[in-house]
Amino acid sequence: MMQVLLTLLILVAPPAPPAPPAPPAPPAPGVHQTPTAPPHIAVVGASASAGWGVVVPQSKATHDGPSMHHRHIDLAEVIDVVLQPQAAQVDSHATSMFFRAPNTHGPSQINAAIADKVDLVIGIDFLFWYAYGFQLGVDHSNGGDTPERLASLERGLAQLDRLTVPVVIGDIPDMRSATDAGPIPLLSKGQVPSPKALTAINIRIHEWAEARPSVSVVPLADFVSDIQRGSAIEIGQRPWPPDARLLQADRLHPTTDGLFAVAVLAADAAAASHQSLSRPDETTSPATIRAAMQTPATEPVTP
Repeated sequence: MMQVLLTLLILVAPPAPPAPPAPPAPPAPGVHQTPTAPPHIAVVGASASAGWGVVVPQSKATHDGPSMHHRHIDLAEVIDVVLQPQAAQVDSHATSMFFRAPNTHGPSQINAAIADKVDLVIGIDFLFWYAYGFQLGVDHSNGGDTPERLASLERGLAQLDRLTVPVVIGDIPDMRSATDAGPIPLLSKGQVPSPKALTAINIRIHEWAEARPSVSVVPLADFVSDIQRGSAIEIGQRPWPPDARLLQADRLHPTTDGLFAVAVLAADAAAASHQSLSRPDETTSPATIRAAMQTPATEPVTP
């Protein structure tokens, strides 16, 4: 009898509920998941990112009266152009005054990026003035400035460590030739790291980045070295015009074509870090970027 009852219970018992679906696979390390909205990108850094001395021509004004024939541009604006037709919001927190107070401007810019809840941060020259700067009373001849410069670099890296989104940075180029640029050099010899210090700085930057899958390093040091040597320039397998001048007369800041090149380097790295972005088109060149940025002046300018 007991066996009959058990059999009946088994027959009328409800079926077991289906197993819950498996959770989605996590994103690959260092790759940001595609957000529902266009990615919000923040550019942080110093005068190169701020577009110091960089202008593009404007199209013929559509109004009567005085107008500006050129306008200032910065790295954020160029990145926005080279990423098109992809949708992205690119804002700049970079300043040409970074050199005056890295330990003030650096935290302030990172605070702004965090407050804006951005999806990606690009800081191509963010670390530059943490590596450069006056080292009074320090013997540079044998790398005596190395400990102090590495300590300063750590303060910059600590700011970047506050970010929880993908980050694109640049390593540190050798800009000592700018100390001889006339008529008045914008860089003093006391600001330039010794060769030993510069080597140690770049080793540290790459070691730091390798331990963080969400960080990409643009090889700015090699890029600038190629410019200084007059080597042929390729930006992600895109040949850059051999007659393009990429550094201004101060030998420190990029020209308009130089900023275009930096923007493409940064956009390539950003696309590798963020699933919703694609690399700029292979036909991208100074000419195509300049044409896209040459917008008409719509407002009269008071002389």
